[in-house]
Formats: sequence, structure tokens, C-alpha cells
Amino acid sequence: MQDILNKIEEIRTRALAELAAVNTAQELETWRIKFLGTKGEIKNLKEFIAQAQGPDKKVVGQRVNPVNKEVEAAFAEKQTAIKASDVSANKDYIDVTEPGQRPQIGRTHVITHVTNELTDLFAKMGFTVAAGPEVEDEYHNFVALNIPQSHPARDPNDNFYLEGSGLTVQGLADTKTGTDTVSASKTSKTGTTSKTGTDTVSGSAVSPSNLNPEPRTLNPFSALNTQHSALLLRTQTSTVQIRVMETQKPPIRVVIPGKVYRPDTMDATHLPMFHQLEALVVDKNVTMVDLKSTILQFVHAYFGADTQVRFRPSFFPFTEPSAEVDVWFPDKNRWIELGGCGMVHPNVLKVLEKHGLNSEEYSGWAFGFGIDRIAMRKYAIPDIRMLIENDLRFLRQF
Repeated sequence: MQDILNKIEEIRTRALAELAAVNTAQELETWRIKFLGTKGEIKNLKEFIAQAQGPDKKVVGQRVNPVNKEVEAAFAEKQTAIKASDVSANKDYIDVTEPGQRPQIGRTHVITHVTNELTDLFAKMGFTVAAGPEVEDEYHNFVALNIPQSHPARDPNDNFYLEGSGLTVQGLADTKTGTDTVSASKTSKTGTTSKTGTDTVSGSAVSPSNLNPEPRTLNPFSALNTQHSALLLRTQTSTVQIRVMETQKPPIRVVIPGKVYRPDTMDATHLPMFHQLEALVVDKNVTMVDLKSTILQFVHAYFGADTQVRFRPSFFPFTEPSAEVDVWFPDKNRWIELGGCGMVHPNVLKVLEKHGLNSEEYSGWAFGFGIDRIAMRKYAIPDIRMLIENDLRFLRQF
């Protein structure tokens, strides 16, 4: 019997010694198989009980059970220590039955989503996409669009002007009203000077499938030196109409999505920075019928065939005749303006003469709709400010 007890003690001592030398999860697993596995040396200690004779069985059993518990406890302690200290243990001891963590999948903002939908829709109607700079000169923002100096839209208080390149804003340089002007990176008080960097412009139409057309660089000051014009954040995407007609001969059929800036008071339907979708068609024998049928086709295709839409006579310097387009918002139970439209004014079409064309032989139509309001109508968004609050609970719905 003493031989059996000596063998039990020898196995115990060796098991604990080898366990103390274990440093990694892989070594621990090898040790477990050797001593605690189905055919392991500690598990097989019960065979010594069978080998003992008569009353010796009880003595051997009283020794085997404590050794078994002692070694298993030492194993559990070593396992815990390795998990806490060895980073690889987290990989070695994965519960494959435990549900995994879902990765956070990003998505496009609702405005980007709606813009993509709109450009895809107009691509099916034969339109391509054009883009232009958000920092504009007065020539493209006002003069070429038939907006005279005396027009209220050119009031310095109704625009975000930038100062730079030695240019001054007429009506603003000699005042001391404290009106804010905008620099490329921040708002600054009138009287300070800030530099604007190189902007980008794409004057010609690009593929409708490419919503981020590869632009060509343009230093806005280089063009302004001949125009003697101040810089401002564009107040409409109509500026790109001029840039397209400057670089492309008719027939022209483009849509122009982009940001525009106006110092409007922020409320449920207005923001000082919002998004517009401009459309321009220039060709021979273009009529108001083409404009109205295109808008009706767009509204019914995007919002549904039962959508109510109306045209109201209006006035814009760059179109004649002009109209406002309203769509019925069921959730608000009232008409809300999507934007303006009309036939391109003959004075605006004169830019075609740069190509040696007779502008009187051409006609065209244009519209400018608010993408933000289109999104509000499509998804029943009650307040336009929700689009810029970055509330993930709201944005994840789209």
C-alpha cells in the first residue's frame, strides 16, 4: 500500500511542478490534457483504489480525492491568472456559442440620400450633373443672372460676403454697422481682412452616375481681377448655369445639386445654409410647356402620382415668365414652396454669344428646388433643423 501512496504523491508533486512552469494558454491546455484529460494521470488515480486490497482501499481513496481536488483547484487558479495577464488568452478561450457584437454600419445622411435619388431620377430623364464653386464672385452670382446693383438681393445684409485680394464690398466698406462677414474658416467682423484659398469649379456637365465630378481648380481672385467684384458665398446654384453656358454649347440639359447660403432666420422651414437642386435646359424652341411637364413628371415620380402641386406666378430677374412651385404637405396640412422656376431671361442667355452663337435663336428653362424641403415632404420630417442636429436616433431612420 505504501508503494501506491508514494506513486500518488509522486504524480501530485510532478503535476503541480509542471503547472507552476506553465506561462501561456497553449502550455496550459497541453498540461490539462496530460493530467486532467480523460486519460490523464490525475484522472487515472482512481485506478490505484482498485489495486488496493481490503481495508487499504479506504486509505488510498482518502488520499486520491484530496489530490484530485488540489490539482484541479491549482489548474483553475492558473487558468484565471493566464487569462488576466496574457492577451492571447482572450483568443484561446472564445465561446463560439456566444452571440457576437454587431458592427456599427455607417450610412449616408438623409440629404445625401435624397440628392442621390434626385440625380438618379433626372438622369433617367436625360440630365447630366454639373457642379461649381460655393465661393462665388458678383458677376456669376448677380450680374450674369440679370440682377442689377439696385436689387434687394444684393444688399450686403442679405449675403455672406468675403473680403480678400484687396477687394471691398460696395456699401459695406464705409459703414460701421458691425455686420458680420464670412471668411473661409470662420466669421469675422467687418474691417478685418481674411484670405480665401483656392476654390474648385466644374463648368461643364459630367456623368450623372458620378455625383462628385472631378473638378478643375480655379483661383477665384484671378477671375475677379477682371470683373472688379467682391467674393461671397453663393446664394443660389443658378451661378453654375452661367459657368455651364460659358463652357458648353447648346443643347444643354443639366441638374446642379449643391449648398447655398443666405442669412435667413432659422426656423422650422429655413436654414442659413441649405441645399438646392438646380435644373437648366437650353436649346432651340424650348417652351414653358417643357418646363411644366418636366416638373410635374418629377413631382409625381418622386412623391407619388396623387401628389398635389401648383404653380404661382412670380418674379425672378433671371427668368421671364417666372413661377413658384408649391407642393401640398399632408402632415402640415398646408402648401409649402419647393422653389422657383421660369423661362431663362434673354439677358442671361447672352453668355452664349461667347461661343459665337446668336442668343436670340435659343430659349431655355430653369428651376431651383430646395433639397431639404424635398426630403421633408418625402419622409414627413416636421422640422428642417432636425437635418443638422446630428441626432443618431433620427438619422438612423433613413
